[in-house]
Amino acid sequence: MPELPEAQTIADGLRRHLVGRRISHLHVNRKDILNVSPQRLRGNLIGRKVLAVDRRGKKVFWELEGERILVFSLGMSGQLYLLPADEEPPLHTHLIVEFEGLVRSLIFRDVRRFGRVNLEKGLPSQNSESVLSKLGPDALALSELEFVTLFAGRKRRLKPLLLDQEFICGLGNIYTDETLFRAGLHPLRRCDDLGEGELRRLFQAMRDVLTEAIASGGSSVSDYVDAGGEMGSFQVHHRVYGCESEPCPICGEIIKKIKVGGRGTYYCPRCQVLE
Repeated sequence: MPELPEAQTIADGLRRHLVGRRISHLHVNRKDILNVSPQRLRGNLIGRKVLAVDRRGKKVFWELEGERILVFSLGMSGQLYLLPADEEPPLHTHLIVEFEGLVRSLIFRDVRRFGRVNLEKGLPSQNSESVLSKLGPDALALSELEFVTLFAGRKRRLKPLLLDQEFICGLGNIYTDETLFRAGLHPLRRCDDLGEGELRRLFQAMRDVLTEAIASGGSSVSDYVDAGGEMGSFQVHHRVYGCESEPCPICGEIIKKIKVGGRGTYYCPRCQVLE
């Protein structure tokens, strides 16, 4: 958390305010979240114009003049939002970026400190060392055929594979559980046991869950807020995630929680049978 829908919501919100503006000031409160020194970061950012704001998987990135890319990895609790002019930066604010002609400042805040900010040179397609180029195909950029083809020869359990960002990027614990529930697939099913029809059903469930979550501004189950500092609302539509001991919305069976690959996993034992 945040996952693809949250990153998309943040990118969409920031794009409206930042594209076309030049960075005027930069304040670094924690240098260990950076892949370069604060001095080098300032030298590469201040005075440059933001050309684009986008997302890849769970990451938000800015394209800047001079083929510089700034990538925000939000980790478990990262927040990336525009702070109102009359508010002081809250505790655990690690980076503050100011822009010409914009009253509000952009802050990167991360209570648990798993997030990172990477400065890169060259577009991701030209830089094999980019944190973006190391990701698998984006979950919302795949066609159904591409998705099905990815599973050929895979022998892993279903949920751990979907969580692997080098396989498909964008899905985390929340949306993997919600996707598997809608597809009627147990999180421990072996991938080489899935038929083509089940994979096509899984693809459609993934797209439906992600697009619905984006339309609701993401899920605020812990620290997530959008680019304006507001909470999302998709958490009220979760069918299994966080619903342990509640009745399944389809069959009435009690939702269970198990550990899969060290991650808390919610599923319906009647709708998602381990065959």
